[in-house]
Amino acid sequence: MKGSMEIKKILNDLINCNITIDEAETLLKIHQIEKIERKIKIDINRELRTGIPEVVYARNKDFEDIILTLKEIVEKNGIGFATKLKHRDILKLKEEKNDIIDTAKEEFSMILI
Repeated sequence: MKGSMEIKKILNDLINCNITIDEAETLLKIHQIEKIERKIKIDINRELRTGIPEVVYARNKDFEDIILTLKEIVEKNGIGFATKLKHRDILKLKEEKNDIIDTAKEEFSMILI
């Protein structure tokens, strides 16, 4: 996981007195949120901090934004999740046979894994 390696480097630099506590704090905050395009923000290191991975809340997002966000999360973390998918978006995903995204959906859950 790329993000965890960057965090380990920051912590090692802190331990070895290569950076100050304030610098380490700033660097760690930078690694919390990433922007995709102009309007999409993802918390790539959420799982490292909380034990729960970043999840895309898809209800009010365009299909293209959902795909873009999930691809970025999958690239960084190896897996991506989306909740509250619209039925038409689930159908589009199944039609596309996307090479990165597999759908696993319970009839009422509207969850993409």
